[in-house]
Amino acid sequence: MNRLTLVSLSIIFQATALAANAQNSPTATYLELHKKELAATSYADLLPLRSAKSIAHDKPMSKEDMDFIFPMFKATLPKNITVTNEQVKGTSAILKATAKPETTNANTTETTVGEIELTLENGQWKIEHE
Repeated sequence: MNRLTLVSLSIIFQATALAANAQNSPTATYLELHKKELAATSYADLLPLRSAKSIAHDKPMSKEDMDFIFPMFKATLPKNITVTNEQVKGTSAILKATAKPETTNANTTETTVGEIELTLENGQWKIEHE
C-alpha cells in the first residue's frame, strides 16, 4: 500500500472509533436509557435497563407489588435531565446530572442535582443507581 492509502485508512479508522465511543459513552447511553424509562409501561420494562447487581438488591416482589410501585416510580422520574459531568473508571461510570422541573409552580421550582452510577455489562452500560 502506498503512504496515501495508509493515511486515509488511518483517518477512517480513527473517525470510526471516535463515532463508536461517542455513541457508547456513558452519558449518551444513559440519556437513551432514561428515554426508555420514560416510555416504560411496566416495572418489567425497566429491568433490561438496570445492572444485574442493581436488580439483585431488589426485595422480592409480587406482580401486584410491582404494579403498585411502578406508577409511583414514573411519577417521580424527572423528565428534563442534563448530564453535567462524566467520570469513567474501567467498567464503572459516575454521571453528575441536574433535573429541572417541568413546570414552575410553587412546589417544583428547584433544580435537583444528583448522581447516576452506571456499570458496563456485556459491552453495554446499565443503570446501577440513580
